[in-house]
Amino acid sequence: LPPIFVTATAEEDNSIFVSAEITLVLQIAPDEILTEKEKIRVSDIIYQFFKNRPGQELDEFALDRGKMIKGIQEWAGKNWPDGPLTSLIIESYRVDKS
Repeated sequence: LPPIFVTATAEEDNSIFVSAEITLVLQIAPDEILTEKEKIRVSDIIYQFFKNRPGQELDEFALDRGKMIKGIQEWAGKNWPDGPLTSLIIESYRVDKS
């Protein structure tokens, strides 16, 4: 996926900027690729995952990537139950506060 950038609001009404680079592990046929529509869908699912988290949880993900990965997988399973996502790798994750 291309890097994902999200702006969220912390409890103190300060903005939090999250950037994440994620590699997806998909279960698809060897000669199959995701369509552009599917790429947009999975990117939006992951964007919405971060957008719907409180600022404190976004901060905690920097130290607990396992929790973040599990959360994304559960979120994706609810939002695209028959989707091809089996796992993912967090290449980089950064939180900046304003």
